[in-house]
Amino acid sequence: MLMLVYVAFIGISSAAPKAKKDMKWVDVVNRSRTSQDICRAVKERVVYKAEHGDEWQAPEDTWAMKSGDCEDFALCVQEMCREIGQASSVYIISARDDSHQAHAVTVGSIGSKLWVSSNGDYREVWSFDEIKGVMALYWYCSVDNIELKTAPNREERAALGDRAAKVGNVTTSSKWVDSVKYIDETPKWADVPQYVEDVR
Repeated sequence: MLMLVYVAFIGISSAAPKAKKDMKWVDVVNRSRTSQDICRAVKERVVYKAEHGDEWQAPEDTWAMKSGDCEDFALCVQEMCREIGQASSVYIISARDDSHQAHAVTVGSIGSKLWVSSNGDYREVWSFDEIKGVMALYWYCSVDNIELKTAPNREERAALGDRAAKVGNVTTSSKWVDSVKYIDETPKWADVPQYVEDVR
């Protein structure tokens, strides 16, 4: 009897939607209450697909095609969060060297902390330095070698027209084409230690 009550309680308290592969965008937005709910839904629906070159898809296209690379995940999470009233920004993290390593994440705030989504994974962090530290560990480099820049938002991208925008070592254009070769293997937050104190 106690087990049944416990299971029923867990079922009632779990408000986060499970995004089935056929779930509509509007249904996820209507059922989600937090950025973590959005990240979970995006991760369950969208499959990572590396690109040759780098075309930035519209968030709705990523959802419809059920695939994309890191910036497609980041833009999808950002747009869905915007629709539930959760502000966030897309950041390009890049290495300041000739490796051309770069990765896009979505970052928002939750209380006194930040949350970061990498390819749909959700993680709470204390600072941007912690985000840079995670990438330094993943790329086996010094945290001083990591650059973090805000990517143009939807309005800024639309206003660019045919002009290109430089974000760190990443160039984006109205056709969403990027001159940087991304590494095929993208970071997974679960692959690195949960707490980063000093990576130098």
